[in-house]
Parts: sequence; structure tokens; C-alpha cells
Amino acid sequence: MERKNKSQQKREALAIQDLGKRLVGLSSDQLRQLSLPQDILDAVEEAQRIRSHEAKRRQILFIASLMRNVDVEPINQALTNLLSGKIEGTRLFHKLEHWRDCLLDGQDDILDQICKEFPEADRQQIGQLTRNARKEAALDKPRKSARALFRALRDLAEKPSGKN
Repeated sequence: MERKNKSQQKREALAIQDLGKRLVGLSSDQLRQLSLPQDILDAVEEAQRIRSHEAKRRQILFIASLMRNVDVEPINQALTNLLSGKIEGTRLFHKLEHWRDCLLDGQDDILDQICKEFPEADRQQIGQLTRNARKEAALDKPRKSARALFRALRDLAEKPSGKN
């Protein structure tokens, strides 16, 4: 077995501490998706309840000491996969917002692009929601139809047959 030098050991310890900090920043649902060992999960949940900066720092060090006893690579990989899914969701959200804004600004060629990307799209429904949203905007009414248009686009993009 190859012996690690002190610098390498320190880098690995800091990487485990950083992983612990990232775990503390996750929601309960996200933590459950990672399938962490129960002792680490309990320690992370405890750290999330702590408000004192110094106490939280010590708890993160405790989490790191627990993680030294397990293989952290699967945890790190699962966390990366979880966060990349979140990034894709954000990217999709921005794309849908852009489409909605373009439709409201009168760029009707976007509707062709939407229908091309999602053949199952109801062109009439999207067109009607767009017209209603434009009327509401012109009359300074609440943006009820604009929200409905966004929901319709989101539902369309989240269907299993959608390409995203």
C-alpha cells in the first residue's frame, strides 16, 4: 500500500469537509435521495438545525470524521448527479420563460418552434392563452393568462414524450 504524504492527506481531509458542507446545504428530500448511512444523515440533519456559526463548524468537522469511515466517492457522485439535475431543471425553466416572453412580445414564430419541438402541443390552446395574456397586459390586469401560458408550456415540456 502506497503511503500518502502530509499534503495529500490534508487535501483529502479538506475535500471531505467540503462535501460535508455541501450536504448540510441540501434539503431533506435531497438528502433522502442520496441514501446516506444513517449516522451521517443524522449528523447532517443536526447541523442543519444548529444556528451558531462555531457549533455548525464543529458539527461539519464531526460529519467529516464520520465520512472518513465510508467510501465518499458514491456520495460525491450522487450529489453531483442530483445537482446536475437541478441545473437542467433551471435551464428548462429559463427556456420556458423565454418562450412565454417571446409569445407575449408578439414573436409568433416561436409558436412554430414550440410545435416543432413538441409535436403533441395544442397550438390553439397556446395561441388562445397568448392572446388573452396580451389583452390582460394591455389593460393592466393581473397576469392570470400569462401564468396559465407558462404552466401549459411547462406541462408540455415535462411530458415523458417531450425531448426537452
